[in-house]
Formats: sequence, structure tokens, C-alpha cells
Amino acid sequence: MRETNTLPRYALLMLLFALSSVAQVYTVTDLGTLGGSSSLATAINNLGQVVGQSSKAGDLVSHAFLRGTSGAMHDLGTLGGPDSTATGVNDFSQVIGWSAVDPEGITVHAFLWSHPGGMQDLGTLGGCYSLAEGIDNYGQVVGGSIPSGCDFSLFHAFRWTQSDGMLDLGTLGSQYSEATAVNSYGHVVGISGVDAFSYHAFLWTRGTGIEDLGTLGGCFSRADAINDLGQVLGESTTDCLGSDEHPFMWTRQTGMQDLGLPPGTFGGMNAINLYGQIVGNFCPQPCTGMTHAYLWTKARGWTDLNTMIPANSGWLLVVPTGINVWGRITGYGIINGQMHAFRLAPQARRKPLPPAGEDR
Repeated sequence: MRETNTLPRYALLMLLFALSSVAQVYTVTDLGTLGGSSSLATAINNLGQVVGQSSKAGDLVSHAFLRGTSGAMHDLGTLGGPDSTATGVNDFSQVIGWSAVDPEGITVHAFLWSHPGGMQDLGTLGGCYSLAEGIDNYGQVVGGSIPSGCDFSLFHAFRWTQSDGMLDLGTLGSQYSEATAVNSYGHVVGISGVDAFSYHAFLWTRGTGIEDLGTLGGCFSRADAINDLGQVLGESTTDCLGSDEHPFMWTRQTGMQDLGLPPGTFGGMNAINLYGQIVGNFCPQPCTGMTHAYLWTKARGWTDLNTMIPANSGWLLVVPTGINVWGRITGYGIINGQMHAFRLAPQARRKPLPPAGEDR
């Protein structure tokens, strides 16, 4: 009798475990606004702090914000102009982004915000424009800037540090490059023109300089994120017609691997954490113009995050922009007819990986 009862019970437990691993449910939090009607979240750190951009009262201007774990959304101000936006935050609550520096909002500079120092203008490579797009826990900032004048056809990737200032990372051959992310080893990724017709993802290190990561067979690729394991996330065309764009993961060992597409139209890749979990957005079939937020894992592939939140939440999760080691996800979506920043928290809390730097 004992043996005949044990097998069904064991099988039931295994089935329940399998179902729970497939149907992971997230709680969703509306991050609110700075007084206006809309907000966009762009990044989340391992503390759960979220940054982005929110409209102010009257919706005439938008400011960069930092939303702490206490739930308060802090207005980070500007560099003197009307608008600003935050694009990244590290685990020491240092925030990066860009801000208008003149009253008309024409000239835009990259900034680094910290407490209690406030917003620091990072300057440019010599021209009138710069954007900060990535930061690591050592305070290294990467982005893009015009080297001279205000000619936007001349745009170069940069790496900024407090000691060395802004360093031009060069290009893969043309006049354009842009850095999008940096990991804790100072490895920088982004996109650069190769010639008049091709743009490729790149990896920059102090030892090798700027390196072409190639494509999935087309003339275009772009690297959007890199984690401390050296996994690079991006997108690439598979032909030079540019009509077939796929997400990819690149590593030194495997090269560029196609992550495939869920049914629908490609939207964009946005973030990868130390577990190799990826967030991006796609427009499901039939595409009506609004993308959905998706999560990719090695075990399951792509899953629409709208199927992983309570059905009566009222949310349409449109674009996920960040994921931390705890699996918490941030982005923006539609709630009550308005675009608001959100944060997702998995109900099954998992232990984060140790920092890769400690193992190395």
C-alpha cells in the first residue's frame, strides 16, 4: 500500500512544481508620476530603485526621476534647461541621463546625478550634444557625443570617468558610433557605422579597443546591453534588406546566437541580468501598433509578460526596460488610458547570483 500511494503523490508534486515554474506570476506596481499624466521607467538597479522620465504638472515639461524603495518619486531637476531624462542607475544610487542646458532646450548634455552632489554636467567631446546611456558600479559612464560643432552626422561613442573625463572610443570605420552599456570590467558595447551602408554592434575594451561583433547575416546589428559574464544582448538583421530583424546573444565562446522571435513583429532588446534573463518588446500577431513586454529565459524562450500578471490588473505592459538579479522588471505600459512606469516583482523570490567579479 505504501508503494502504490507514494508514486501518485510524487508525480503530483512534480506536476505542481512544473506548473509553478511555467506559470510564474508577477505583482505589478504603478510607479506614478511627478504630477503630470505620464511616466516612463528606463532602468532598475539591484536595490530595486527605478529611474526614468515623468511629465510635470501641466504636462509641458518632463524631468528625470529616481524612485526609491520607500515608494517616493524624486525629481532630479535639470542642467538649466526645461527637460531631462534618466537612463541608468547603479547600485550606489548614481543616476545618468541627459538634460537640456539652455532655456530653449536645444543643447543637451550628459549628466551624472548623485546624493548629495546633485546633477553634474559631463560635458561633450567638443561639440554641442552628448547622451549618457550606461553606468557601472564604479561610476564609469558611457554614451555618445558630437566631437565638434552641432553636426549630428558626426557622433562618437565615449567612456567617462571622474579621473579621466570623456574619452572618445572611435568607430568601426565611419563617422558614427554610440555606446549603450558598460559592465563592471569596463567592457563597453554599442553600435558603429562600418561604411556608408552598414552598422554593426561593437565591443570595446581597454586592451583590444573597438571590436566588430558582426551580424546574423545582414548589414545591421546593435548591442544594447552587457552583463558581468560578458553576455552581450542586441538585435541584428538577417539580410541586407533590413526587413528581418532578430534578437541575439553574443559571447566570446559562442559568437552571435539568434534568440528567435515569438509570433509577431520585432520591437527591441533592452536588458539582460546575471542569470541571462532578457527583457524586450514585440508586437504580437495581428500587430495593431502597440508592442507587448516579453521575458526570455534559456529554459522557456520568449513569454509575454502580460500573461504573467493578474488578469484583472488593468495593465497593458508595453515595453520592459530593465531587469535586476532578483528578477524584478521595470518598464512602461498603459493603465487607465495613460502611459505609466511600472515595476514587476516575481512572487517566488530567488537568491541573486554572487557578483561575477568576486568569482574572478
